[in-house]
Amino acid sequence: RAMQAALAAGRKVLVPPGVFQVSDTLTLGPHQHLMGAAKHLSIVAASRDWKAGSDSPLLATSADPSATTSLSSLLLENTSDRPLTLLHWQAGSRSVVRGIMGAQSAYGTEGLRPTGPTFLVSGTGGGRWYGLAAEWNRMKDGTRNPQYRHLLVKDSTGGLSFYGLN
Repeated sequence: RAMQAALAAGRKVLVPPGVFQVSDTLTLGPHQHLMGAAKHLSIVAASRDWKAGSDSPLLATSADPSATTSLSSLLLENTSDRPLTLLHWQAGSRSVVRGIMGAQSAYGTEGLRPTGPTFLVSGTGGGRWYGLAAEWNRMKDGTRNPQYRHLLVKDSTGGLSFYGLN
């Protein structure tokens, strides 16, 4: 709640070093900027008591083709006991994603398989994406679900460019 309150109160929100557990989807407005100290230091994690449904992402943006939203230098992590999309991006072509890493820690749980994408760009989603990275080494037995994608761009109408994907 504190992180969503910070987002509601300001256009620019800095996530200091540390692990910040959230139990519901965080939503970035069309001209908000969420930034961390570094992707190995500032961690936003879906808590084990995740209250939103499995179809709700950890972090989402508003669907606005003229958005100037930016997201930078964070680790988005799923530590809940269910598969989650970590980022659902719908901010338009003037938006920026820089230095973001996703970690699906919960998938180390026996029998749990990814069902949706870790990163999803859809609708008016676009912008310039730099240095997107992911850690899936904790997934036991890989990603056998044919529906799963690390990154899924689905029906996106925004201009979209990727640089240095990892």
